[in-house]
Amino acid sequence: MSKKASGLGRGLGALIPEAAEAAGVTRAGALEIPLNQIKPNPYQPRLSFNETELAALAESIRAHGVLQPIVVEEGANGYTLIAGERRLRASKLAGRATIPAVVRSVGDLGRLELALIENVQRSDLSPIDTALAYRRLADEFGLTQDAIAVIAGKARATVANTMRLLDLSTEVQEEVIAGRLTEGHARALVGLPEAEQAWLARTFVRDAVTVRGAEAAASTIRDAARGKIPEKKNGAKGATATRDNDAPPSAEIAALQRELESALGTPVKVKPNGRGGQIVIDYYSNEELERLIDVMKGEA
Repeated sequence: MSKKASGLGRGLGALIPEAAEAAGVTRAGALEIPLNQIKPNPYQPRLSFNETELAALAESIRAHGVLQPIVVEEGANGYTLIAGERRLRASKLAGRATIPAVVRSVGDLGRLELALIENVQRSDLSPIDTALAYRRLADEFGLTQDAIAVIAGKARATVANTMRLLDLSTEVQEEVIAGRLTEGHARALVGLPEAEQAWLARTFVRDAVTVRGAEAAASTIRDAARGKIPEKKNGAKGATATRDNDAPPSAEIAALQRELESALGTPVKVKPNGRGGQIVIDYYSNEELERLIDVMKGEA
């Protein structure tokens, strides 16, 4: 039987009524706790922290102190962080010995829920980090996507689509974490073979392809994989028909295709026909076409 979302799904305000923001609480009732007594939250969904932003926050803390206490849970060997990892890290950078903190008891699920809520409501959590947090809620606590949606304040379809990002190759996920590839671009690549994911992702980043262009490019690859190539039918605008793809290339032709694809950085299809034939080169934007022309002219 699947578990239901707990009351923590309402956010930090459900745990700390005086909270003015999801990321923190007022100083009322806060204790000054030594930094060396606080352990990181093992359920922190954020895997990467912007060092420049942390340095700026540390400078602010040196000048003005920590304006919003962190939230911790007390244990036998000190405290475990619940919310406020950026403030904790920045305080260490600022050279502080203590930090204001509110002590609460929530348990493992609560720590993950609250850390997720804090980061999601900040709107700057990587889609991959978000997907990993959703996966942990499902795998470790048996929550359904509906329950996760309640916790995160998202639609169930949004949760499902975000979790599908974890099916992408490591290379593509890293592009998303680094912010070079948006969630929309990445979703278009889900389900494609890893090789196609990689070169399409590089193309999207290099040529600033729109999300709609990314979806069209991925759709073309899927059509080809199914042995179907769309083409116009009866001159009707937008209507399509399909025809079977050519027979699989010989080992020699396949090797030539790979060599051309490596040189051009895009899919290539060699179609022999007697003593001649065709070379079909895919491109997915005007910028990509211009790049290919430059490559063939030896100017790239």
